[in-house]
Amino acid sequence: NLEVIGNQLYLNRSWGIFLRNSNIAVVDGNDIHRNYCGGIRLCLNRFNNTLIQNNVIHDHTGPHFAQTSLASGSKMNTILLSEDFHVVNSKPAILKKNKIYNNDISYGDLSDMIVSSDYICHYCQKQPAKQSCPLCGKVFYCDLICRTRDTKSHEIFCKSFREKYTIRLRLRHEDYEPHQAVKNFKGTKSKKDLLKEKSEFLVKVQAGQEGSLGCGGGLADRVDDSSVMVYDKSRIVTGSLEHEQLFNLVRQFGKLGSEMNYSKRIYLNARIIK
Repeated sequence: NLEVIGNQLYLNRSWGIFLRNSNIAVVDGNDIHRNYCGGIRLCLNRFNNTLIQNNVIHDHTGPHFAQTSLASGSKMNTILLSEDFHVVNSKPAILKKNKIYNNDISYGDLSDMIVSSDYICHYCQKQPAKQSCPLCGKVFYCDLICRTRDTKSHEIFCKSFREKYTIRLRLRHEDYEPHQAVKNFKGTKSKKDLLKEKSEFLVKVQAGQEGSLGCGGGLADRVDDSSVMVYDKSRIVTGSLEHEQLFNLVRQFGKLGSEMNYSKRIYLNARIIK
């Protein structure tokens, strides 16, 4: 049996809480926020004894709550296992009286974020914190000490309200197998189009790999990895590289992949510099 009661759960590079295969689980009275994937993730739930109540779940680019039968909800796992398996391992959680706001926020929606009236310090989580960030005005601190200590963590979030990001990459071409999801975003059709002066096109940037069926926990990469995958629809621009700044941008502001597990992606405008 499992009890998670009265905790502050924040800034995890995966989920705030990742639950699987519990006989009886009670998640009660927690403040769950600013986790990179989302609030609470539940899988392999075989019983109707998972109670999630009285939690405050907020400020995530992912969902406040997600449930699948497996650690990873990929189509391949769905094909390999029987329908009975999924039914048995997908008993719904009991959700009661949770306060939910500012979840499923995309990079383009950040300016619409609700500024919390709870005045919680963005660094130490104490209340009340009435000193707002003078640059973005979206978060609060106890004092200059907390604000200074939170500078690195807050930097990418803060800059998104003040300036347009421009990141230069040196990308070595790699051949990728086509993926069905690629057709869902606009792109150029030829190398000639890509090389036009000042021509911008859309690229998909992905950070973090999904776990396999056998790994159970769902995380395939070590969490300190900073590799990203970049490609456009035509697959003329394709490659991967280590880039901490871009990795953190995707992890903080990207959307979860279709498996709703760990991998995140973001669509950005790109231009080739000759």
